[in-house]
Amino acid sequence: MAITISNYGINLIKRFEGCRLSAYKDAVGVITIGYGWTKPIDGKALTMGTTITQAKADALLKEGLKSYEQKVLKYDYRYHWNQNQFDALVSFAYNIGSIDQLTASGTRSLAEIAEKITAYQKAGGKVLPGLCRRREAEKQLFLKPLSGPTPSDADSPRPLTSPSAAPDVKVNTPEGNIKSIQAWLNARYKTGLAADGIFGPKTRAALLKAFQKETGCVRIDGLWGSESKTAASFHILKKGSTGILVTIWQACLICCGFLPGEIDGDFQETTLNATLSFQEAYGLMQDGIVGRQTWQKAFSS
Repeated sequence: MAITISNYGINLIKRFEGCRLSAYKDAVGVITIGYGWTKPIDGKALTMGTTITQAKADALLKEGLKSYEQKVLKYDYRYHWNQNQFDALVSFAYNIGSIDQLTASGTRSLAEIAEKITAYQKAGGKVLPGLCRRREAEKQLFLKPLSGPTPSDADSPRPLTSPSAAPDVKVNTPEGNIKSIQAWLNARYKTGLAADGIFGPKTRAALLKAFQKETGCVRIDGLWGSESKTAASFHILKKGSTGILVTIWQACLICCGFLPGEIDGDFQETTLNATLSFQEAYGLMQDGIVGRQTWQKAFSS
């Protein structure tokens, strides 16, 4: 039976690709959605107005990985990949396109392949820090020996939106947490906030601007208008969701006085519990799902 990518490998890809449910242009201008998907969806070409659900994004990733698994498997006769090597190379191929050049069409040794992985750090002719971190993670996984059981979901890398996607917060210092979130909003979204640790109208508007930008809104104005309402209706979060919108939601929870745990872009039990507490405090249906009404309370209360 042919080897397939493990959950560990899938989560490695999710960690660096990130998930966006509205189409956007990547670092070199290619229209992209989900976890780096650039092809038509259900026969329809991607446009900047395309949106999908989280379930569709996950399905597209799994579907898209099949062809990249084959690109790695075509050299299995030569290298007899173990699971870690295979996972690392499928991640590499999903980002680069193939492993033909990396393996020099099957003429390089395993040691040479490992050393060459980190040479692929550019997009559009520029070295990107995110690619540097991804290549290093792929190299370390490629070199990791198989010992004991296959890595489990619990061992998997967190599916962060990107290495720089989340502010550093400590749940026992509310003012410091808000300062970290304000600094992160300034660095990522150029919001010009005073990092004063106070959750006021300007910080609330900055979080909404971040939401508007990440959901593809035309107006990035920090106002809860019709376009924001529509975006909130399409971008629904729940346990198991990952990506930058989860990061923004976790930041909203922290600022509103609820504790989702580490801000990591991963909607798990602590974020679910904080969401339920938020919904109870604001008189919302306690379903743990972040839909239009829950987003609205966070941005316009």
